Amino acid sequence: MQIFRGILEAIAFAHSQGIVHRDLKPSNVMVGRFGEVLVMDWGIAKSIRGGEGAGGFDDAFLTCEPEGDGAGGGGPRALRTQAGALIGTPAYMSPEQAGGKPVDARSDVYSLGVLFHELLTLKHPLEKRDSLEEVLKAVREEEIPMASFARSPHQPPVPMDLGWYVRKALRKDPAGRYASAGEMIERLDRRAEGIVPIECHITFAKRATGEWTRFMERHPMLVTAGMVLFLGVAAAGIVAAII
Repeated sequence: MQIFRGILEAIAFAHSQGIVHRDLKPSNVMVGRFGEVLVMDWGIAKSIRGGEGAGGFDDAFLTCEPEGDGAGGGGPRALRTQAGALIGTPAYMSPEQAGGKPVDARSDVYSLGVLFHELLTLKHPLEKRDSLEEVLKAVREEEIPMASFARSPHQPPVPMDLGWYVRKALRKDPAGRYASAGEMIERLDRRAEGIVPIECHITFAKRATGEWTRFMERHPMLVTAGMVLFLGVAAAGIVAAII
């Protein structure tokens, strides 16, 4: 959560300046010795100010090459696309970027969703796809499984509200996602206060618990008086039953 929050802050600043990164992925994130988070490799970032989105493949010829030195490591992370110049990694692309359509801040939001899904579950949701065609088709058409249903021996279950949080970032339709990284931060800030959207029975229970906790913190004397009254009435009832 702390690492992802640092990533969000960097991208939120970029979005506030009208810049989209277009190549967000774990290998472009560095974490320092004291917890500082740096988002790297802004080589294909593009300004979207002026009302025009950044193109996905820039209408150029698309090829695919292994990421890194090619010494090993397959799967979707190993695929990088080129269109005269590097324009992204398919496994972390948004559906619109994978389809060669114009993108905006919501495209980065999708990539952030994939990245956070992987941080939470310790595996990429498209890990079984190896070819460029399979990955791009899955990005465009297949719904990514709910992070809360993933299981790992090295990671506790993902809280249901975070599962819904990631799911919104990963919606195929950009209009259904968070508008920007800044909005994602605001959503996490509300979560820290116990305010979570009610998406299912589990998030309902968590929201109710959070509301009650905030009420107790704001009105401790009222809660204390209520508890004393309740215990007094209960004790009187017990005594009356015994007599």
